[in-house]
Amino acid sequence: MRRATVLFLHGLHHIWQQQRTTTRVLSLAILLCAVCATNSSLAAQTAESLYEQAQGAISEENYQQAKEFLLKSLQLKSDYTQAFLALGKVFEATGDDDTALKSYAKAIGLDNRAFEAYFAYGRIAMERNNPKLAWQVYSRVVQLDRENAKAYALRGDVLLPYVAFLALLDYDNAIKYTRDRSKLAKLYLSRGNAALAQRRWKGAEKDYSETLKLEPQNGPALVGLGVSQLHQQRFVEAKKSLLAAKRYEVDNPYIYIGLGTIETLNQKETLARKYFKEATARNPEIPDLHWQKGRLEQQVGREKEAEADFNKAVDLNPKSFEGYMMRGQFYQWQGHYQDALDDYNRSIDRINSNFFKAREGETLDETGLLLPYQYRGDVLLVMGRPDEAMESYQKLLDRKVESSGVYIGLGGVQLAKGQFEEALANYKQAVSLAPKRGRGSAKPRYLLGSAKAQMGELELGLIDINAAIKLEPENASAYYYRGLVYAKFNDYAKAETAFQKAINYDGDNPEYYYSLALVQYQRSSFTEVLKNLEALFQLRHNYSKIYALRAKTNFRLDLLDEALADADAGLDVDPENADLYILRASLYESRGENELALEDYEMALQILPQSAELYRKQALLHQKMGRPGDAFRDIDKAIALNSKDPENLFWKGILLAQNRRVEEGLEHINQALDLDETRDDFRLERANLEIRLGQYREARSDISQVLNTDGTNPNAYFLLGHLAFLLGDYRAAEENMGKAYRANTEDLLVVFNYAQALVALGQTKRASVLFDQLLKHGETRSQGRYGKAIIALYKKKYDTALDLFDAAIKEVEIPEPRAYIGRGSTFMKMVDYNSALEDFRYYLDNYDGNAQVWRFMGDVQRNMGNLDEAYESYMKALSYNEQNPESYFGRGMVLLSNENMDMAMADFEKAIRLNSKRGPFYFGRASIKVERGDFRGALTDTEQALRYNPELADVYKLQVTIYTQLGDGNNADKAQSKYDNLSSGYY
Repeated sequence: MRRATVLFLHGLHHIWQQQRTTTRVLSLAILLCAVCATNSSLAAQTAESLYEQAQGAISEENYQQAKEFLLKSLQLKSDYTQAFLALGKVFEATGDDDTALKSYAKAIGLDNRAFEAYFAYGRIAMERNNPKLAWQVYSRVVQLDRENAKAYALRGDVLLPYVAFLALLDYDNAIKYTRDRSKLAKLYLSRGNAALAQRRWKGAEKDYSETLKLEPQNGPALVGLGVSQLHQQRFVEAKKSLLAAKRYEVDNPYIYIGLGTIETLNQKETLARKYFKEATARNPEIPDLHWQKGRLEQQVGREKEAEADFNKAVDLNPKSFEGYMMRGQFYQWQGHYQDALDDYNRSIDRINSNFFKAREGETLDETGLLLPYQYRGDVLLVMGRPDEAMESYQKLLDRKVESSGVYIGLGGVQLAKGQFEEALANYKQAVSLAPKRGRGSAKPRYLLGSAKAQMGELELGLIDINAAIKLEPENASAYYYRGLVYAKFNDYAKAETAFQKAINYDGDNPEYYYSLALVQYQRSSFTEVLKNLEALFQLRHNYSKIYALRAKTNFRLDLLDEALADADAGLDVDPENADLYILRASLYESRGENELALEDYEMALQILPQSAELYRKQALLHQKMGRPGDAFRDIDKAIALNSKDPENLFWKGILLAQNRRVEEGLEHINQALDLDETRDDFRLERANLEIRLGQYREARSDISQVLNTDGTNPNAYFLLGHLAFLLGDYRAAEENMGKAYRANTEDLLVVFNYAQALVALGQTKRASVLFDQLLKHGETRSQGRYGKAIIALYKKKYDTALDLFDAAIKEVEIPEPRAYIGRGSTFMKMVDYNSALEDFRYYLDNYDGNAQVWRFMGDVQRNMGNLDEAYESYMKALSYNEQNPESYFGRGMVLLSNENMDMAMADFEKAIRLNSKRGPFYFGRASIKVERGDFRGALTDTEQALRYNPELADVYKLQVTIYTQLGDGNNADKAQSKYDNLSSGYY
């Protein structure tokens, strides 16, 4: 001030020495301005010096003196931003946060880019447990400076306990914009924590590794690394990382939580509890601790304790919408959909009741906050409530939210309603709104592909899913959907590879294990199925469909007790599960406990009273139990419920045929094929009935049609072999039965028929091995004995054959009806015609009539001289099968005995046309030619007869007559000699 006065007086003296008045006035004005400026500058210099003195006092923690300096400074310079900022720090240091906040607010008001004031303001807000205020403050800095690394980092710290996925984005930006490389270790650690909270295990592992490169002894980073490795099922590495962390963080409870989790997964309950106890001793109020304890309790079957721990985890952080959202996911995976829905609603309530609301222009925030709405929509879809799911998504549409997630949800609703075109349009819109690459880019693309696959466009769907994988090569869900499409292709090997990839990237998702187990089941890899189901039980051991699949697998492994135990356990979990009742009914059926099976079908019908399939299954069981009336009642009910389902008509046809109404059965199977002409199984069953009715040409046509479309179909080859066997073409029978057998060596029906063809060709050793295979199974033991009996019959060991046929008839578990035919044939060989007739008549009275039995009846009656009865039996045989050459031959022999030569010749000619490789047929024709004096023609026929059947004695006897008539005594003697060495037999 003194200096300014001196300057003013010196200037004034100089002005009065000026001669002109105007000059004096102007000079005086200039002098006054200079003096004022000098005063202002001097005041500012004084304010700054006071600020500097205040900083010194702050460094010495002399806050009272610092406050005095700063207040004097502000008296001199009221717009001094730095002084207000420093004053705020002084008040904060002395515990006067309210005044500190006012000082920081004043600094911000003077300079809206006074970022340190914002940071200090946010810090106090967090100390006061007001994250909303802190978030608003840090967000303001981000709006002012899009490259402010510190603001992103601090906002990430605020968001991390509440919205981890938004925190992750903030840490991304903090790392991107930071200029202080010394901060990187902390930022990587923070981003790793956010990634971990978001279940992005690989990303978390990468960030923790980056932290450890910069700070190798960073204990929290080692803990995080171990936890991320644990979730990737790399248990050895995880344990190593966590134990290393103990050297630096011995009291960190997360170390013991991680170690306890590993031992839980290793099924070491005692050790797991020890580690959880250690964690509890350090901090019992950590939500993660209770999540993992809950998993342990669930694993060992302590459901109440598990639920208590899950609830405790939510209670410890009741303000977190993610906590309810994650528990909802847990319930959803458990199949407890209503509980999941309730938690998603709670999650949404918390979003709406706090500051984490989507704000205009904040697309990323909106996208993140969509998750509970999307999950709620998802669970409503699973619960079969698409309209309510639509309401969940409509909430977002009403807010004019333009995001990929909304359109994904809409697509799911429309798929559930069968509106495929609309679903495709929404998934395409979701693709257009999604990021072009990286996080979030794959989901709409693979869902679009899945929708196309559901419309039958498998190739196009696969293209979209593969594109999604290129966008996010480590997206587990994309691989999962790829597996689903491959499964639709029936390419189970590729489906298995895809599901395994999904598990590699997300080892905690039970749906991936379940889908993998399903395709392995399709590939009959039952050991692998059980292995993956065991992994599922570790994740969620009371999920009913897991029990169901394990029951089916044990059933296929013939472990019926274990299968029933699983079915029971599944029903304990879900007593309203109709599929489990149906499965258990099948298991009871396989054990012969048919009444229990019926009870389960009735239970299932109470749940699904309009199920035509259930009535159909019940009908088949009634038929098995010998209750055809009940069987027809139930199958008619199934048809009434769904007359357009070809399965119902098909099985009505089967039931009719099984009840000796074969022609009616054929009509119903024709109706089923009219509804679905692509069904090869229907066509083959029609061929089977056509064979039973003797419609061989039609049967061969049906079988050929199946083989034209599927040249490896073993059932078609089986029927072709069966047809050849009936026609006496045993070579063709063996060839085709062999193809069916090699396709499935465990199909016991094929084993029996293949062995029978081998016996007809004289390959009794090979046949005996196959019949031994049948003897090992209770349900086919009688067939095995029957097979051994026909070998004995072929070898003319008639007493042995009779004993074995008797054993087959008397088999306790499942008698073999054909043994009556075999025993009758044996009696016929032993010339005990009355016993033979008794067996044939018993079979015809009690079982299905067929051409073979009637033909055998005719043969016996012919050999007994009862020609009229024999003729009627052959006619009956031909009514069943007009293509049976043996019946024509037998009738021809009757006609020959009655001297009806022309009709007899016609029958022998017909028999030879149907089967040109049977010696007796040529013998019959030769006999007529002898009567007609055609000795050369007769000799040719006898030579053909002996070519195919050299053991026929009567052919040599006829040759004696022929050679005698031709004057060839030498050959007549030779024929007589051969006849004498053979015994005459019937034809």
